[in-house]
Amino acid sequence: MVVSTTSIKTWGNGSGIRLTKQMLAASGLSEHDEIQLTIQSVRIVVEPKQPQSLDDVFKDWHGYYAPTGEADDWDSMGSVGDEL
Repeated sequence: MVVSTTSIKTWGNGSGIRLTKQMLAASGLSEHDEIQLTIQSVRIVVEPKQPQSLDDVFKDWHGYYAPTGEADDWDSMGSVGDEL
């Protein structure tokens, strides 16, 4: 178990905490990882964000998708450089 003391700092309109390298290493997290924060009573639990399934992403969508034709515009463009 890694124990460390830090303080809450203000950055812009929000506040944040800084984690030591040892805490990141022990947690398996690294810079730029997306995390999920959960408040449990007086504890703040930090966990890696779990990817959403396609069912979760589209659970509130009940419409129909019609392509805008933009793909056709891209397909009709000629090469302008060294594209593959």
